[in-house]
Amino acid sequence: MTFKDVAKSFTAVEIVQGIFGMLIALIAIYVGYVAMWCM
Repeated sequence: MTFKDVAKSFTAVEIVQGIFGMLIALIAIYVGYVAMWCM
């Protein structure tokens, strides 16, 4: 387990977290718009 392998795994986790964060943000915005229109 070299330092490069550790760095790679960390960046992969950060990328996945970033993608999930963007998806959650988009869903939250979409739900917000739907809630606004329904009310």
